[in-house]
Amino acid sequence: MKKLLLVYLLPATLLSHMSQAQDKWGLKRCVDYALANNVSIKQADVQARLAKLALEQSKLQRIPTLIFGAGAGVNSGNSLNPANYTINTQTFFYNNFSLQSSIVLFNGFNLQHVLAANRYAWQAALATTDKTRNDISLTVANAYLQVLLSREQAEAARAKLALSQSQLEITRKQVNTGTLPELNAAELESQVAQDSSTYISLLGQIQLNVLGLKAYMGMDAGTAFEILSIDIADVDVGKNIGAQLQTDQAEADKQIAQAKAEERRALAVAMEQEYKAEAQNQRAKVIAAEAEIPLAMADAFRKGNLGVLDFQRYKNIQADTAMRQAIAGQTDGSPPPASP
Repeated sequence: MKKLLLVYLLPATLLSHMSQAQDKWGLKRCVDYALANNVSIKQADVQARLAKLALEQSKLQRIPTLIFGAGAGVNSGNSLNPANYTINTQTFFYNNFSLQSSIVLFNGFNLQHVLAANRYAWQAALATTDKTRNDISLTVANAYLQVLLSREQAEAARAKLALSQSQLEITRKQVNTGTLPELNAAELESQVAQDSSTYISLLGQIQLNVLGLKAYMGMDAGTAFEILSIDIADVDVGKNIGAQLQTDQAEADKQIAQAKAEERRALAVAMEQEYKAEAQNQRAKVIAAEAEIPLAMADAFRKGNLGVLDFQRYKNIQADTAMRQAIAGQTDGSPPPASP
């Protein structure tokens, strides 16, 4: 019986010695380590820095550019003198310098709108980083509590196993004295085996939960690791950390939505300004084309391609068109033009 008890309690003894040799980790230390080493947080931080660089680049686009260049070379070769048919060797040295500058005077406020859009994109990236940090903090805290829960369950299973073994030992003595039948001892042996299987399974669940916690923290699986239990007396019930993290996450989600909405609005305003500038450009082309009509008619008069009757017919068409437009405007319900 003593050998059986030793076999059942051996995993707990080994686990206790391993725990004494491992480093102790509290909840705050686990969360701080995850915030510094989690891959998702690092990726979100990289995206925020890239958005910041895009913002700085859009700011620098408003600065005039100045390019200076210089070059030098040598050219040597033979040439034939046509006067005396002799070959002359000539060497030429040359150099050049260039200076170029450019500045954007006006492009329909495109630079300003791009700058505003990049600023909102940077703010959205910062809010995303904060949201990721809050998510990882909550996940690590939940995994930490899962390890504590599995440890408490394993401790309860160990106590139940010890109780079953004690009952088996007492029942075995009663069976040997003939007080109880052998069936009672067999039933307790079955119960001890079942409790032992549950206890060993819970020990394995502890290791699985610890590995999950290490994965969320970004820690190597082979690192010695032991978490500290949370004393209820040390818990500050005046502040709900989980609720605060969820509030911060909701605020970060709101900032992300606002930043993306402002980015889309800035892009829409920039496109509207571009469309207006293009419309003004096309209108200017139409006016320039209309201004060339009298010049073309004068040239046609000089070349004989347009006669007086043709010009009179053109004027009659113009007058008829104006009359039809005036009549159409009056029949549509518009007020007649005021008499001078």
